[in-house]
Amino acid sequence: MAIEITGMVLRFDGKPYEGGEFVLEANVGMNGWQVVGAAHTEVGGLLVARSEVERLVMKGRPGPTLPALRLVTPEFGEVAVLSAAPMVRLVDDREGVVDFGRLRMLREPVKVPGLHDLTHDGVLVAAVPDELAGDDAGPQPDSAEVARLTKLLASRAQELAQARQEVSATATELVELRQSLGNPAPVVDVIGGIGAQLAATNQVLAAQPIPFRLERATLDLRGTLGASGDTIALDGQGAGGVKAELVIDAPSSARVTQGVPSVVGLTESAAQRVLRSVGFKLDAATQVVGDGGATPGQAIMQHPVAGAQADFGTSVLVVFAVRRQDDD
Repeated sequence: MAIEITGMVLRFDGKPYEGGEFVLEANVGMNGWQVVGAAHTEVGGLLVARSEVERLVMKGRPGPTLPALRLVTPEFGEVAVLSAAPMVRLVDDREGVVDFGRLRMLREPVKVPGLHDLTHDGVLVAAVPDELAGDDAGPQPDSAEVARLTKLLASRAQELAQARQEVSATATELVELRQSLGNPAPVVDVIGGIGAQLAATNQVLAAQPIPFRLERATLDLRGTLGASGDTIALDGQGAGGVKAELVIDAPSSARVTQGVPSVVGLTESAAQRVLRSVGFKLDAATQVVGDGGATPGQAIMQHPVAGAQADFGTSVLVVFAVRRQDDD
């Protein structure tokens, strides 16, 4: 695949780094980092290069994808990394754009232990994203403070690089999904896959403080059915398609229980609100009390008792005090 390299490199003082020579490397699995091209900066510190990179077939991916890429410089006697996770945009399956963004060179490269470089722990960092570098024109702190801040910037750069890599991977998957859209797939696999995802969603919902459960899901798969009706191309444009209703069955071990709250002393409306907020129903009853007894209108007992575990949706019997009619 042909890739175009873009970006901008600045010196530590924020001025454009013109005439810089850099190397583009790709991580090719067991062979580690391999040189796949060269890059240089022109007027204004603009990064310019084109290269050819072989796409890799990776486990769990629907198709070939670009390997991890990084921009390095050998001018410090060993490889020093400027950026290890550019933004990647695939134009099509033959061409892509790799953007390293705005990079600010450090005064001196720093070895940052504990940063994983896909090959070893501890990587020599020569630059950070410009948005993390700040203003370098003011008074300089002492050397120890410079070293501490440099390591902190390098750590933040690694976090930003990781986020960029995740975004790039998502963009690549989106392109591959668009390219695969319209390819025939077995109907049973499509519906079964959606059903499995719904079942997984139910497990997540059941673990929430107030659990819920999906009961039914209606599918309307628009596309072109195969001649025998066992495949469908989900192009969203076909005149035909498949409509189905999924009913998610929960295993017997998936019962959802909840601790019963205490409502003794509450009025009926307040008790109903409390019980409903955690997934229970109110079953109200009354008991006549005499003078000196409980306050009329307040709950005096409940079943199940407070703290007991009960199935989600259980009715809780709550007895409320009422005054004798002749007490009026």
